[in-house]
Formats: sequence, structure tokens, C-alpha cells
Amino acid sequence: MRFATLILSLFSFFVLQLPAAVQAQDGNAAAATDSTSSAEAKKIPKGRMDQFEDFQEGKTDFPARPRNMWELGISGGILQVSGDVRSNPLGSRKDHLPALGYGIHLRKALGYVMSLRAEYLRGNAYGQNWQPSSGIDRNPALNGQTNPELNYADSPGIVYHNYKTQINDLSVEAVFTLNNIKYHKDRNRVGLNVIAGLGLANYATYYDQLDADGNLYDYSAARALGGGEFEDRTAVLDALGEIYDGDYETPAEGQPARPTLLDRTYKPVITGGIGVHILLSQRFSLALEHKVKFTNDDLLDGQRWEETNTLSRDFDTYHYSSLHLNIHLGSKERNDIPSWWVNPMTFSMDAMADNAEVDMGDDDNDGVLNILDQEPDTPEDCPVDTRGVTLDSDRDGCPDCDDPEPFSTPERPIQNCVNVGGAGAIDEPEVRRIVQDMLGDPSVSAGGSDWYLPMIHFDLDRDMVKTEFFPELKHVADVMSRYPKLQVEVIGFADTRNSEEYNLDLSRRRAANAINHMVERYGIDPNRFILRYEGEDKNLVPNANREGDHYMNRRVEFRAVIGDE
Repeated sequence: MRFATLILSLFSFFVLQLPAAVQAQDGNAAAATDSTSSAEAKKIPKGRMDQFEDFQEGKTDFPARPRNMWELGISGGILQVSGDVRSNPLGSRKDHLPALGYGIHLRKALGYVMSLRAEYLRGNAYGQNWQPSSGIDRNPALNGQTNPELNYADSPGIVYHNYKTQINDLSVEAVFTLNNIKYHKDRNRVGLNVIAGLGLANYATYYDQLDADGNLYDYSAARALGGGEFEDRTAVLDALGEIYDGDYETPAEGQPARPTLLDRTYKPVITGGIGVHILLSQRFSLALEHKVKFTNDDLLDGQRWEETNTLSRDFDTYHYSSLHLNIHLGSKERNDIPSWWVNPMTFSMDAMADNAEVDMGDDDNDGVLNILDQEPDTPEDCPVDTRGVTLDSDRDGCPDCDDPEPFSTPERPIQNCVNVGGAGAIDEPEVRRIVQDMLGDPSVSAGGSDWYLPMIHFDLDRDMVKTEFFPELKHVADVMSRYPKLQVEVIGFADTRNSEEYNLDLSRRRAANAINHMVERYGIDPNRFILRYEGEDKNLVPNANREGDHYMNRRVEFRAVIGDE
């Protein structure tokens, strides 16, 4: 019996209490002291304080989500267009202005993995071909249709394509942090991001094809260097640098022939990208990112015609390779930090570490763990119930281990655990005979092993019997079937998380449903049950504040009662 009690006690702790213990309050392990609770409460916004308090009291399994800092960032980097003209990240061939972009963003976490970021990007992209092109007949910006002063069709028909594109981009992006959920370390200093977003961009593209006097460039010096072989590339580009004046004066095709606003063309864009971010301190972080902007447009570089005067196959995209400096906005006193830096498993691991210090001992060696033992100093070799309380079978105030007549009637007076008065004293054989007669089973022996009646537990605010406890109810029904004169007291209980009136009714319904189950399924006479309900009184785990403790208190107990003749 003692071994079985110990096993049940261990089962109750590991299966019922440990899962509740690993539930974490975001920001630190679940508060164990008033000071810890106060520190954690500072992180919770007013709108989520009810959930925080419910979690602290064990009324909910899930902690409230804490505040987290906003991120304000600035960025700078290289802006390039991928199209029909070769991109030149070094910028203009004349003055070597780099193809720079810069931006500003505001970011807020929606959880530990996903955050939203609004970003404005602005910059110039440059391009320059080192091979000459003759396919200009259908380009209205180069054949004189939209720019009368620019008509290479009347010249030798050779042009070196170039462009400068001014881009403005406003996008909303979802940023997914891939590696902040870890089991073996508390926090990342380096994170990996995947970026996806939608936005709107406007652009204006210009050519540098006229000299300071408004005349067409003479490309004969560059053409004399060849241009058919890759080895000629540097020499040709250097020669072009000497020819150009660096003034991108001519609107490219589509500028401004289409509907425009402020002489710019507007296009929706789809963003995709990857990045690495580095935490410098609670307030600052860096990020390296590369993003690609997809457009349904082939004129970002001002050119869409092949040498055969057919349209090119692919739309243009633009790329932004950037370095970001980010500032985290929030209360330093609350120890805030953006949630994408937080490993949510840290708090569960902290709670598990705290629980490792829970007293798993059994100091009085009665088979009930100290954390569940309501009588922690039971004398050695005294039998106890599942609460660790010494048994007193005849309820005469003398524990069974000290009572020479543990089954005597409580009406008989006792002195020093000995019945007094002489008349009416009975010995053990007489006890056995009486029990056999009352139960109607000559094979029964008082205190037999099948007298153990289990208890069953219920989910929060539920009164239906869980299927996992059907075997326990069958055991109770089997005992009652074997001993037809045995009555069973069925007592319902509730945890403390509601009003006393509500819990009394809930515990009544739990006991009634357990009785109905055995009546309907096993045909036990309902008159053999004694229904009782205690509500939130007489809890197994006093002062419960974890879900596992509350689960132990949500129960129905069964106690054998010998009926009258």
C-alpha cells in the first residue's frame, strides 16, 4: 500500500505539476516572489494586465504578452537596377558618383518570429553599356520622336546606352526571424531574417546623350577601341568617361509620356530579401540586408529593345544592398527589448530550472512526497491516506498504528488509545465475522486490497468525467458489485478559481456525473451512493497557485461505507 501511494504521488507531480511549472511568464521565469511579480508586471501593458493576473493566480495556462521596444532605423547602401543595360554600382562614368540609396524605417514585433516594418527608400541607380548598340529605331527617346534634338537615326545609328534612375520607394514588409527559438542557449547576438513585403515606388529615368552644347555625342573614339571582346571593356569605359559630361539631361522612354505625377512613373512593387542582424546593446543593433524589388516594368533602365528591335523578355528589378543602424525605442527601466531578440524558450527553461529545486523528498517516509504531504511528520510505520494523513479507521481520535482496536465503535470511551468499559469489547476474529456478515460475502477479509477506491480529476470548469478515468470508475463499480451491502460516499470538489456558490454547484455536478456513469454503465443501484460536495473546501494542495496544483484539487473521491442490516 505504501509503495502504491508513493507511485501515485510521483505520478501526480510529474504528469500534473511539471507541465504547469514550465509555463513561462514572458520576460523571465514565472514569478516566485512578490518582488519578481512586481518586476514582471512592469513589462505588461494595461490592456493585458487581466491575463497577467490570471496567470499569476493559475487561472489561465498562458502568460500575458509583454511590451517590447519599437525599432527606428536608418540605412545606407548600393542601389542597382537589373535590366537591359548593365548596372554600374560605382555611379556616373564622369564624376564617379556612387549609386547610393538611403532609407529610414520603423519596425514593431507581432510576436517572437514575425515583425512588421514600414520603410522609405530613396536613391539613384546608374547603368552603362560598354558595347555599342544599333537597335534604336523603335526607341522613341533615341530616334527623335519624343526628343527631337536626340536623333541617332540620322547619325551612324550607334549609341552606348546609359541611364540614371531616381527611385523613391515606400513599402510595408514582414520580417521573419529564423533562429531565435533555441533549446541550448538563452539568446542570440546574431539573427537571420527573411523579408517579404508590398509597396509603391516612383521613378524617373534619364540618359546622358548630349554634350554641354546640346549636340549628340561623337562616339568614334570609343568605337575605335573595338568593343567586341571583353578585354576591351575597361578601355572603352574609360574612353566613354572622357566623352560624357555627366549631365543626365534626356528623359528616357516612358518619361513622361505615360500618366505621371511630378514627372515620375508609379509602380507597385513586391519585396523579397534576406538579412543578418547583430545585437550591440539593449538600445542598438546593426543589420546587413539585401533586398530585391520586383516590378511589372521594363523601363527602369530606360531600355527595352533588343538589337533586332524586338522587346526584351524580362521586366526590370532593382536591388538594395544596405547597412542599417537601429535604435530600440522603449523603457530601459522595464528592461524592454524587441521581441525578435528574445528566445521564448528561455523562460520555460528558467521555470524548469526553478522547479528542479522543488522538494522531491519524503522526510517522514510515509510514501507521500513532501510537497503533497499534509502531515509531514507522520510517525514511522503508521499507515496514511493519499494526503499523507495518519489513518484513524474507527474515528476515535487514536491513529490505527497506536490503536489496539482500530475498528471498534467510536461510541466506546477510550483512555490512552485503549477502549475502556469492558462490556462490548471485541477481538479481531469477531471484527472479521461482523464485516463478513454485513457485506454478505464470507470470503471477504477486513482491509483487503480491493478496498482501495481511487479518485478522479476534472478539467478546469468542467463536470464531465474524462475518458481516461473510466477504468477507475469501473473499479469502484466492481467493488460494489462484489459487496452488495457496501455503500459508497461520492464527494465532489473544486479548485478556488470562482465564487464559493459556483464551486459548490460545480462539485455537486461532478459527483453526480460520476454516480450516473456507474449507474448507467454498470447497473449499480443509485440508492447505494451517498452524494456529497465540498466545493473549494478541503483542498488536497492548499494555497494552490499552479495549474498542476489546481488539477489535483478538481476531483471526486470515493469512500466505502458499510450499510445497516
